[in-house]
Amino acid sequence: TIYRDGRAHLLLWEDGKSRVVNEYVVASRDITYRPIHSMYIEHGGVQVPSDASFERHDDLIEDIRSYILGNILTDDSSSGVLTAYVMYTWLFDKVSAAPYLYIMGKQGRGKSRIKKLLSMLCFNGTDLGTSVTPPTLFRIQDMVRGTLHIDEFERDYSDKSDNYIQILN
Repeated sequence: TIYRDGRAHLLLWEDGKSRVVNEYVVASRDITYRPIHSMYIEHGGVQVPSDASFERHDDLIEDIRSYILGNILTDDSSSGVLTAYVMYTWLFDKVSAAPYLYIMGKQGRGKSRIKKLLSMLCFNGTDLGTSVTPPTLFRIQDMVRGTLHIDEFERDYSDKSDNYIQILN
């Protein structure tokens, strides 16, 4: 999904060329893809790009890393992990396993700033705020199919019967 001229569109890459469409039909699978509803983008809940450039992809990883280092105070190792995570979110459909990025730290140490930064860089970055419920989590992920960012998410990750864990898995 891209957002330009006050509307959400799909950006497709086919046969070595990009094009912008309002929907995309995969006839062989009887599936129609549509962009995210503009309401989510306009209210800042979902971050999407306004366009794409296919001219300078060689420097993309270093550009992302530099942007991260220019906006948060962190070390090279952590910036490398954040950069790799951002890149993963744009290629998630090409891999069989999905990592979670869980950021812990004391109050006032920049966790929310990192979350905001990642929401801007990750694929369909979706800020769910705090106190998200399992139904909300399920509905938003089904609609957006993007990278979820949850603040103040304190769950027991060892319980596989937990509703949150089932949805995230």
